[in-house]
Amino acid sequence: GGDSSDVSDDFSSDVIEIFSNDSAFAALKTDGSVVTWGYSDYGGDSSNVDLSSGVTEIFSNNNAFAALKIDGSVVTWGRTGNGGDSDTVDLSSGVTEIFSTGGAFAALKADGSVVTWGNSFVGGDSSDVSDDLLVGVSTIYSHAFAFAAIKIDGSVVTWGNSNHGGDSSSVSGDLSSGVIEIFSNSRAFAALKTDGSVVTWGNTNGGDSSGVSDDLSSGVSTISSSFYAFAALKTDGSVVTWGSSSHGGDSSAVDLSSGVTEIYSNDAAFAALKTDGSVVTWGNSVFGGDSSAVDLSSGVSTIYSNLSAFAALVAPTDTDGDGVIDNADAFPNDPTETVDTDGDGTGDNSDEFPNIPTQDVVNAIDSNPTRYNRYSPDDIKDLRAGSTMIAVENGEATLSMEVEQSDDLEIWTSGGTTNLQIPLNNDTDTKFFRFKMTD
Repeated sequence: GGDSSDVSDDFSSDVIEIFSNDSAFAALKTDGSVVTWGYSDYGGDSSNVDLSSGVTEIFSNNNAFAALKIDGSVVTWGRTGNGGDSDTVDLSSGVTEIFSTGGAFAALKADGSVVTWGNSFVGGDSSDVSDDLLVGVSTIYSHAFAFAAIKIDGSVVTWGNSNHGGDSSSVSGDLSSGVIEIFSNSRAFAALKTDGSVVTWGNTNGGDSSGVSDDLSSGVSTISSSFYAFAALKTDGSVVTWGSSSHGGDSSAVDLSSGVTEIYSNDAAFAALKTDGSVVTWGNSVFGGDSSAVDLSSGVSTIYSNLSAFAALVAPTDTDGDGVIDNADAFPNDPTETVDTDGDGTGDNSDEFPNIPTQDVVNAIDSNPTRYNRYSPDDIKDLRAGSTMIAVENGEATLSMEVEQSDDLEIWTSGGTTNLQIPLNNDTDTKFFRFKMTD
């Protein structure tokens, strides 16, 4: 698929989506046509089928493709034994969606029936449950080896490799009603029921949950999986795990008793995001089950994974909740301040002089004193010793005077007081009055 030179002219424009399997690609164009390239046996060569128009979606398994057309018909190509050849089944109309395992397909039709084809070992042959698939199927789930269909009555029908979940007879009673969603790992299934309980079947690495059955009897909201294990998130924020311990089935070494909001996984490890933004990891240490080397104690908003590692996106912190993240906030703990333009330690909202550092405030006042209801040294220089500023009310100044006496010029006592009223001609243009001793 790395070389598309043979069809380069065909997808030089108007491609809306590209699909792939293990070794080939299929490009869907706006006119409903399909262009393919890659390993011919896996579907890179589609010259034997009609893909010139009408295709709305393309599905794939490991080495074949199935194109759903607008009229509900299906066109298949690729490895014949794994679903590339569908000549033995009726796919001429009515198909609404297609599902796949590693080497087989299952088409859900509008009437609730299911048609299967491909490798019988992995679900291409559903003859043993054909009666159960004639009507009433609402959706289908799968992993590489088997299918599991939920019917509108909440029951489940399974087929495919019997050792990996194709045979659910051991739990058929529990799957007869109430199932709302099915989860899978590479070899097993876990069905979530309306009452919050979980039913498991398939390979023992996830298909056997007997060791935690009491914890899975109620309260489960969703389930995540690694290659050989499951992790169920409960409504109380706790997590229940089972399956291969080397793939995260054993979480006894970490605290998952509360606070978990979401679980992420890769092939062999899990990562749980908690309400406080911290992350708990477990499973294979090489795959990210051990995160002790990094700081995941707070601030994580979501987690991404590939097959063997995790990446946590740390959300910007806004400690004081003022809408400015801490690393851009000059006052990260003060919701009323965010900027300190002059760097004097006082936020601009509280700083009388936001553009002048503290040491220059006196100069600023002196340069524009009337703005701050103050007067320059020149304005007040005549308030020398021997003079006193007085206040005037109603055209009269009242002076309270006291004569003090002393024998030694150190200790002074009162020698008498008197009040003196002096009428004034209070000219409206006069702003100041003073009292001074006459010469």
